[in-house]
Amino acid sequence: MIIPNIYTDDRGHSYFGQQELPLSGPPRRQQLKNQDVLFWQMAVHQPGHFVDFRPMENMTYLCVMEGQLDITVSNGDRRQFARGEMIFLQDLKGQGHITRVSSIYPCTTLAIAMAGPIK
Repeated sequence: MIIPNIYTDDRGHSYFGQQELPLSGPPRRQQLKNQDVLFWQMAVHQPGHFVDFRPMENMTYLCVMEGQLDITVSNGDRRQFARGEMIFLQDLKGQGHITRVSSIYPCTTLAIAMAGPIK
């Protein structure tokens, strides 16, 4: 399974990329091995909510449950994430990214902070 991610280069600039998750099991039910999690958090962000450039404290999966979220990385690339979409945030140093609720409705997210690298 491949999902979008944000990573940081040696100079602290953030970019969009792709993260491949190592699935295993029979063809009818492939899954990722159980992962250690620091915490998970549900949040509701109101329309217009904005967080300027900042890096993440932990590697985090961010799932959009409702609404729409725009994320901008340091090179200016912007992507929209809507209901049912996920991104893996790995920009732990440097400039980080911008987050903005771009829908006219609240945006509900589920953040899952990972305890370490994906196994």
